[in-house]
Amino acid sequence: YMSAYGHISIDSNAPLISSLFLIVMIEIMIGGRVIPSFTANAIVGIKQFRNKSFATVVLAFSATSFLLWIFFSVSVVTALICILTGVLQFILLLGWKPLATRSKPIVWILHAAYFWIPLGFILLGFSSFGLVSMYIALHAFGIGATGGLIIGMITRTAMGHTGRLIKAGAIEVSCYVLVQVTAVIWMVAHLTVGVWFHFTIGLAGICWCLAFILYIYKYFPWLTKPRLDGQPG
Repeated sequence: YMSAYGHISIDSNAPLISSLFLIVMIEIMIGGRVIPSFTANAIVGIKQFRNKSFATVVLAFSATSFLLWIFFSVSVVTALICILTGVLQFILLLGWKPLATRSKPIVWILHAAYFWIPLGFILLGFSSFGLVSMYIALHAFGIGATGGLIIGMITRTAMGHTGRLIKAGAIEVSCYVLVQVTAVIWMVAHLTVGVWFHFTIGLAGICWCLAFILYIYKYFPWLTKPRLDGQPG
């Protein structure tokens, strides 16, 4: 706010974007541990490619990409590193076998959400080349990845911590789909102009709100009552 009103001379977007990147780094670190683990637990006999050294390299490239973009957003080097990071992140995700989770919504939502991270890095690279707006990349991280991982985890943890079977039903699947659709519609909105832009942005907002309204509708009663099994927590 101080920057927006001209009291200090910094780009007001800089701390906001940096904060988003920090959140995504946390998602990369935690997601890299829990998503393949949850997948292996849910699908008996699945064979994944999981290499700690490769994951560490991907993590380092991710941090480097964010730092380069924060300080040198308009740079060929930044663009190329971001795109390479996106490719490496995509390879990492493929190693977790996302397609094997098609029949497990409680798991596929985590893969679907994480997919926006490699896509976000590639879009960051394109934005450094001036091919797309940076906001497309930021919303890939903010809506698709962060929103998707949030709704995926708050349903899973609420089930577990209220003593219920960890299995997604119709409402959970609706929440998952609505958040992912929100991200897609926002991308489409950015390609439209005039009245269609406002219509599509509004539609994206409705989908986003509806996803979390459905969550509150189902989970508020669960979270305000004792566990089914009588255990604490």
